[in-house]
Formats: sequence, C-alpha cells, structure tokens
Amino acid sequence: MARAFVDANAGGNSTVGMAFSGNDIGDAMCIANAMGGYIDRWIENPDGTMSWSTLEPEVKAAWAKMNEWYEEGILDPQFGTRTTDDINAMMINNELGIVFGAWHIPDWRLSSVKALVPEAEYIAYTVADDSGIVHTYHENAADRFLVVSKDCKYPQVALEMLNILYDDLAHATAETAPEVIAYINAGGHNEGRPYYMEVLPSNNPSIYYTEHMAVINGEMTPEETTIAENRGSSQAILDYLKDPQNVTEETLGGWHFYESRIIGLGASIDALEKNGNAEWITPKYPPTTPTSEQKKATLDKTELEAYVAIVTGAQPIDYFDTFASEWKRLGGDAIAQEVQEYFAQ
Repeated sequence: MARAFVDANAGGNSTVGMAFSGNDIGDAMCIANAMGGYIDRWIENPDGTMSWSTLEPEVKAAWAKMNEWYEEGILDPQFGTRTTDDINAMMINNELGIVFGAWHIPDWRLSSVKALVPEAEYIAYTVADDSGIVHTYHENAADRFLVVSKDCKYPQVALEMLNILYDDLAHATAETAPEVIAYINAGGHNEGRPYYMEVLPSNNPSIYYTEHMAVINGEMTPEETTIAENRGSSQAILDYLKDPQNVTEETLGGWHFYESRIIGLGASIDALEKNGNAEWITPKYPPTTPTSEQKKATLDKTELEAYVAIVTGAQPIDYFDTFASEWKRLGGDAIAQEVQEYFAQ
C-alpha cells in the first residue's frame, strides 16, 4: 500500500508512503507488534526474571524491516528528523499516504487535517503479522493519581468531585445537567475539568462502539445511550451522516466521532472480537526505581539513537546487539533487578 502511494505520486508533491516520528521510539510500536515484539515494556519471564521488551529479537527484526522500507524509498526519506508536527503538516499538504496511531487519532490528529483538507479520506486497518495475528498488550490501568495535601481541611471533597465528574455528570441528561450537555455538544473535553485525569470503565471502547452503532442502526436514540458523552457524539454522527460527502465546520465533529468510534473501533475492538485473532500480553508496570530515576534518561537516549541509526542505515542491523549490551551496562540490568525484586515482594 505504501509503495502504491509512492509509485503513483498520489499527492503530487513527492508523496511519502509512510512516516514515523524520529523523536519517539514508540511511534513504530505497531511494526514491532507485527513481528511479535513490543516497545519499552517490562515483560515477566516464566522464571520470574524481567526483560525489557525493546531488546528482544522481534524488535531487531522490526527495525530491520523498517530499514528495508527506508532503503526502498517507501519510508520517509527524512526519517529521524521528523516530528509529530512535521508529519501532521505532511498530511495537510497531501504528501503522506499512511499514518499510524490508536483508534482515536481522528479525534485530534486527523480532524485537524480534515478541517483544512475536506477531500481527505481515511480508512483504518489493524496491523497484523504474517499469520493474521494482531499482537497487542494491556495498558497500565492506573497511570495518574490524585494527591491531596495532608493540610487540606476537607480532603474527601477531592474524591467527591471525581464521583461527580465520572458518575453523576457522566450519566447526565439535558434535563439533569443542561450546562454540561451543552458543553459536551460544543466539543468540550477533559482540559475543562479541575483534574486532568479520567476514571473510566475498562470496557469503555466497547461501550463507545456498541452504543454508537446502535444509534446508527436505529436500535437506540442518542438520548438512550448510557453516558452523556455518547449522547452528544452519537447525535453529531447522525448529523454528519446526513451529508457525509460535504463535511462542514458544523459537521466536522460528527466526522471525527464516526471515524474513531465506528471506523477505528470497528477495525480494532469489534473486528478482533469477531475474528478472534488478537494475542494479548499483560506487561508489568512498576513504579520508578532508584536506578531508573538516575539513569532512565540516558537509556532512553541510547535507545532512540540506535533506533534512528539502524533504520536509516547509519549502523548495520547487527549494531542492535551492541546497543542491547550497552543499554544493560548503562543501568538497564540494575533496573531489571530492581523491578524483579519489587514484584517478588
């Protein structure tokens, strides 16, 4: 697919087949996944020891494949210097065929492109291995915490506010909280809340998909959906679908909700459940260890430099083994031991 974009010069501006940010090793996570590997995750081995997933042979194979694409000219020739903003600009300028990301990138990344390039069209595909298996992992269930000063006179209010935000208001209606519904319908999001964190059910993506599909199929009205967010977004989708070929400023929100909750989740959550072709792992998510606090920045820099050097051909593929040894020597082995001891306790 990437080669087709390049060969046809589809954008007319020296089209790039695919692009990844050169300042984020995790931007190409899905390529490692397709090789059965993972980026920057702690994996517990059967004997109880811990392995840093980036050092595994599957990641080496992924970077080797990316180097092949780079040499062939279907991976961005400026790989290593592009930022996320640069890639967004490429999309706006009609210079990029394939971009990678989570199911929700239409909500923030692609919607900015659609606003400036109304004729832009997207379709979502899940990246699989040669056998059609999608290798994926469980995210950390808790990555943000609400901390209250011990001197706070009424600390319980912090929790009460969370309950209001993610229980009362999450299930609000136009009758019970008209200002909240108006805010959501106008595109309001989490930055408007007193805490920049979310407390959501673990099956939230499935709720998004099933309820929006039910509204589209006429099995449920927007008002009958179970959360306030779905009421606003499902109505926006219905408004967009009245004339999907002509997206306006008023229907752009409906477009990105449709692309994420129907197309994106349809290709991931729904298709994976129906096809039964997902292979899940559950990484370990330790707290910051003493050595990690001191040396993680150096290790991240070592990873990024090796990643860019191997993909661009500045270093041969076998340099990966040198990088892995250096990563361990610079503190990686010590961190792995600390992580192992933490979970053993």
